[in-house]
Amino acid sequence: MVLIGTGSSHNILQPRIAAHLQLPTTPTPQFSVMVGNGSHLHCEGRCYDVPITLQNTNLALPFYLFAIQGVDVVLGMECLLTLGIIQANFAIPSITFNHNGQPITLQGEPQAGPSHTTLNQLDHLLHTNSIASLHLLTFDTTTPTPTSPTPTSDPTFDTNLPPEIQYILDFFPAVFTEPYGLPPTRPHDHRIPLLPNTHPINVKPYCYPHSQKDVMTNIIQDMMRAGTIVLSTSPFSSLVLLVRKKDGTWRFCVDNRALNAVIVKHRFPIPTIDELLDELGAATIYTKIDLRSGYHQIRVVIEDTCNSPIFVI
Repeated sequence: MVLIGTGSSHNILQPRIAAHLQLPTTPTPQFSVMVGNGSHLHCEGRCYDVPITLQNTNLALPFYLFAIQGVDVVLGMECLLTLGIIQANFAIPSITFNHNGQPITLQGEPQAGPSHTTLNQLDHLLHTNSIASLHLLTFDTTTPTPTSPTPTSDPTFDTNLPPEIQYILDFFPAVFTEPYGLPPTRPHDHRIPLLPNTHPINVKPYCYPHSQKDVMTNIIQDMMRAGTIVLSTSPFSSLVLLVRKKDGTWRFCVDNRALNAVIVKHRFPIPTIDELLDELGAATIYTKIDLRSGYHQIRVVIEDTCNSPIFVI
């Protein structure tokens, strides 16, 4: 896309285009220019006698290389001064001038609205460095307005749900909200029985990237505020790992393999497949529930909390 205007004193070319076309570039003294939003762009070189064709009109122009956004080429006064008398009609818009004794008219293309792109087109744009920035816009149409009553269910749920499902969401709002604190004690709380004469398990920490340490700090602070973890002076320690999720966020994992090696293993008979199928009976509807931070839904018995491992980060 080429922009013709008197607002630029020189011709400007995107550096990525010069690199893609392998144009010979001459180094220039380091200088910067201020653009309309007040920021400064640094010159990355100069290209001389660059052939450019505008609507069947061939020109050879010099360009400064600046990483501008919005257009690929800017033809400024450096080009317009060589065209002689120019007639402009901004209603079309178009400009008319003489070049090599022939009248030339350049007409602006109509503004094209945004169009959808395919995955292959996006991949090509990424590989050719043709994308200035990517943005993701999400519109939450369920956010209540000041004049409307606040819904009893989580606004992140789809509003077009069957009445039976919506009734359950409204009847059990606490189940679908952000969990806070530890669950109450129950008869089946988790126990950590250790083998006799077991010494405290202390595992040497890994070497973490600095960026992950910041993520760990934020996650730990969130869990501290939520009450799911507390400060501990236990002599036990286990490693903390960060695993990338599909949505780009991090999963906080604790490596308890060293502790599991000294735990008394529970032994339970495994039911046969026939018994499991008989349990289903004539059931036709099956559901699954993905608990948020499911490992925080089962509490450790009080007498074993002194042996629960602290995290080594």
